[in-house]
Amino acid sequence: MPAVHGSWAGVLRYGRGKMVLATYVIRVLRRPGPWVLRYLLTAVPAATLGLLIASPLAPWFRLPLFTEALDSRSLDGLLEVLMARSDAKSSGPWLPIALLLVPLVWAGIRLVGIWLEGGILVTYALPAAPSWRAFVRVSTRTFGRFLLLSFLGVGIVTVLIGGTVGLALLGRTVRRPLGTAIAVVGLGVAFGVGAWVRLARASIVVREDGNALLALQEAGRILVRRPLPILALVVGALALRVLLTWLAGALGEWVPLRAWLLTLGTQQLVQIALVGVGLARRAVEVGLVRLTPRAPKAFPEALGVSHINTPSSDA
Repeated sequence: MPAVHGSWAGVLRYGRGKMVLATYVIRVLRRPGPWVLRYLLTAVPAATLGLLIASPLAPWFRLPLFTEALDSRSLDGLLEVLMARSDAKSSGPWLPIALLLVPLVWAGIRLVGIWLEGGILVTYALPAAPSWRAFVRVSTRTFGRFLLLSFLGVGIVTVLIGGTVGLALLGRTVRRPLGTAIAVVGLGVAFGVGAWVRLARASIVVREDGNALLALQEAGRILVRRPLPILALVVGALALRVLLTWLAGALGEWVPLRAWLLTLGTQQLVQIALVGVGLARRAVEVGLVRLTPRAPKAFPEALGVSHINTPSSDA
């Protein structure tokens, strides 16, 4: 009987854990501020660069042959029109300027995104949404540690990918399935490293004292203690992203390219959904850190917010 009682207790704890994680996902819907910020962070720079790139091409859209080539999605026809009328239309200085700005804008988006991470995580960790002043304070105080974790994660993944490619090529010389198996294992380890770094971020916000290395140690302990929920989270988020990306491509094939407003609208709806998937993943990571027992520390007060570690019944 004690064994039966213990098994039922395990089932109840598992069910309660899923219910608690669901409350963190619900917070993503009830607290739309981070969703709006993350969407604007990608949409506004992309729209600006898109206008800079597309404005020199605007005269081409008045050519019937050009629009017909777009509608038919014929690359040969498009190149033929461009080569035939290359002397008639000038792109001006905006296209080269936009192309030069792309890497700078990308780097700026990455830095701002890392700065926002602390505020986003604390928004889902607290029982009630923090004020915007607290959001900015947490984002600022965690920026350096999150930047260090990002560099560390990118470095580890780069080394892993390089080693995996070399071992996979070597394995293919021995036996083709061996090279494929090495590539699959290496890719899985790379995704695991990404989950490890993201859990370290959540651990810093929820209960760490600000030491990035201690946060990585704590994140590794969570990975070991809760491998199945983390695996389900990584695979589920990846599957949703693949599905949404495929949907965007399918809609792009169905909507005529000359109907640019409808194309833009469908693309933005998919982008909003992709942002939501990323935020839901962050919320679940915060919940996993909360569900893994450990003595709380005074880091929440150091951030200027409180009660991160206190149990909450609201979503």
